[in-house]
Amino acid sequence: MASPTLAGRIIKPAHLLFDINQGLSFNKADIAAFLKTTPGILKANGLQGDELKSLQDCVDILRTNIENEKVVVPNLDKPPVASIKGVRVPLYSTSDMLAHILSTTGIPEKRQDPSEQATMENYYVPYLAMFHQWNNVISPKSVYQPYMASILVFGTDGLSPPLILGSSNYRQNDQKSLLIERARADLKIAGLIPKLETKSTILADNYGNCAETTQWLIMRKLGLSKAGVSRGIALEKTKGNSGMKTWDPNNVAQRLRHPCLVCGQLACQVGFEEKDIESHFGIAETARKLNPDWKPGKRQQKGPFQK
Repeated sequence: MASPTLAGRIIKPAHLLFDINQGLSFNKADIAAFLKTTPGILKANGLQGDELKSLQDCVDILRTNIENEKVVVPNLDKPPVASIKGVRVPLYSTSDMLAHILSTTGIPEKRQDPSEQATMENYYVPYLAMFHQWNNVISPKSVYQPYMASILVFGTDGLSPPLILGSSNYRQNDQKSLLIERARADLKIAGLIPKLETKSTILADNYGNCAETTQWLIMRKLGLSKAGVSRGIALEKTKGNSGMKTWDPNNVAQRLRHPCLVCGQLACQVGFEEKDIESHFGIAETARKLNPDWKPGKRQQKGPFQK
């Protein structure tokens, strides 16, 4: 069994009025109430200019999308953007906008005790689980729920806020192919093109669909190097429509996933090498800290960036 004390040690997001375990239980109305307060919270904490405006645009469109049960932005030719250090990255879906908002609010609370600073298991993975659950809640149908969500965590010399969330495109959606087409075009413009030298359709199907797509795009556009990245990890969707409403480290440990083969090729184009892979993207260490008795399931046995 997992340590019974771990859930009690989850660190709170610094700027939010709720903790992660409480956030996991949010319904659609709770999420809408949070979104309404977000720009004011971030303005009070120093966000300004284009970054604040881009966030306000995301909040407005996201609230409308949730209310009208839409999963794609109203105008794919003029999407809202994530503005980060002057770099603008387009956001095409409801999940993209939610990822940007929660990334911006994702600064962990500082604790006096050095042993209680933010780690993957006491903050970043629980925060990722909350993001994934919110996608679960706001999706009008289960087929629109992103199958994968991911988090890329940066060190003190990398990015502030110190994380980027992302999610895969919807498994079944009339506009899914168009979403992937737009994502691929943006990656190509940024110079991120995987080598599709395989008879398998895995690479061709997933390119532009991965949860990490926006993360690699932001890294390339900001010129961020691998040196700034602390860890990266992905989380598979829960089974059933209700998802995970309370923090369950056992459940999460079994749903952790390595980034896929497509991400391996894109990661190499932003500076990662094969020797970096396990230390930056492996799941075993985090899974065992969540659950000391963890044993890898079938989908967890393959290493990072494998088919």
